[in-house]
Amino acid sequence: MLTKMMNAFAARGYLRVASPIPHTAIALKVTAKGICYVLFLDDTQKGYENRPCLERDQLVQIGETLSSNYEKYTKDRYGIVVVLTDHPSESRKKIAQETPYWIVDTTQKKWMVYEGQPSSFLDAGLAIEEALSESPFFLFCRSLKVFLSPVNITLVISNFLVFILLSILGDTKDVAFMAKHGALCSATFFPNQEYVTILTSMFLHFGFLHLLYNMVTLVYVGKPVETMLGSWRYLVTYLLCGIGAGYCSLLWELKVNAQTNCVNAGASGAICGICGAFAVLLFVNRKKYEKVPLGRFFIFFAIICMNGVGDSSVNRFAHISGTLFGILLTFFFLGIQKIKNKAKKIRSMDKERR
Repeated sequence: MLTKMMNAFAARGYLRVASPIPHTAIALKVTAKGICYVLFLDDTQKGYENRPCLERDQLVQIGETLSSNYEKYTKDRYGIVVVLTDHPSESRKKIAQETPYWIVDTTQKKWMVYEGQPSSFLDAGLAIEEALSESPFFLFCRSLKVFLSPVNITLVISNFLVFILLSILGDTKDVAFMAKHGALCSATFFPNQEYVTILTSMFLHFGFLHLLYNMVTLVYVGKPVETMLGSWRYLVTYLLCGIGAGYCSLLWELKVNAQTNCVNAGASGAICGICGAFAVLLFVNRKKYEKVPLGRFFIFFAIICMNGVGDSSVNRFAHISGTLFGILLTFFFLGIQKIKNKAKKIRSMDKERR
């Protein structure tokens, strides 16, 4: 049940934050009001004598941890405890006094708000109701929402629409056809000044499997990167990585390989850039989020970047250069954000002195 709750809250834009207390998990959202967090207590362990309880000093410890990690946003914090239990009457006794809380009966699948407790907390109530619902429609919508974000889904849909249109007009596996309809062609790029193809080629794919592989990867890594980086930064990173990867691979073919008749298409360079951004964001925020399987991610990351080794039809240099662009751009954006946060902090200190 705890996993279902965390997934439902993640689908609504909450961050999963590591908790210093056993049998608990934290879902956090930074708002204009301040740091708003939901502390889940898993009280469904077998044996009442071994069940966890929350003491006042533990709640203070959690609050201080959140404040230290997110003080660059705001020092104000608001929280509520959600107890997941199969014995509500026993669990209520374990909550410290003056602590706002809700009870979720995991046996009856009921969300209970007792007298004197807050009836609402952001959209937490809706997330709990979705997690408790066994409706296939709710489960399907939530599973989709975990992978969806505005810019990322727009990019995925755009790639599919372009592929459908070109499939109607001709054969997307035909190199000559693709070169005529926006693919990046080394033989005509500079002589005919076909500079726009460095952008259009990012939305073209050689066959359905090529498209499917790229879009599955983009759906997998795109949502968390857009959530952590922000929508407009995500879009800029995606486009610049694709353009940079295309241009670098073009120069590589002309100057190093001396190949003047190569036709390139696909979103691989841009997607590898997003993977590079994901790697940076995971590394920088490794202390703020729940433990993630970094080893598995980097293996997955290496497979994407080195996909097609030994296959001359795969533009490996675009994969590598796109990854590097993604890493550099993410560090650039994080650096700009750090400067803005420091400037904001200095201004607030000046106001306090006045």
